[in-house]
Amino acid sequence: MSTFHLLFLTLVLGALASGASALEALVSGDVALRWQDLPLIVLGLAVALLQVLALQAGAGRARWVLRGWQACVSAGSVFIAAGISALAVALAASDVAPRSFLFLAIGAGLLVAALMWSAMLTVGRTGR
Repeated sequence: MSTFHLLFLTLVLGALASGASALEALVSGDVALRWQDLPLIVLGLAVALLQVLALQAGAGRARWVLRGWQACVSAGSVFIAAGISALAVALAASDVAPRSFLFLAIGAGLLVAALMWSAMLTVGRTGR
């Protein structure tokens, strides 16, 4: 197992373990979030990150595009793990609210951007 994979696994396991404290931070911060805000978070993150990657590609910075894509995948996975844990804590406490899904929405937006970028690269290379 490479150092990157070990670090990635450690981050995801840490995120899974931090669900209760992440949810507690959202509750204590009194985040004003409605159900209809969650899709906007996913789409907004995906579009914004696609724009950043496209601008880097347009400027000819292939190395930074790759690093940006890797950051989207890594951070998205960590946010998904924290979101699953926070949602499990909220379900156990019977306190499911939009804030329980915030970390899942952030992770989903990051991963959607990474998947869309991969799909665009695949279509661009194969012409299909």
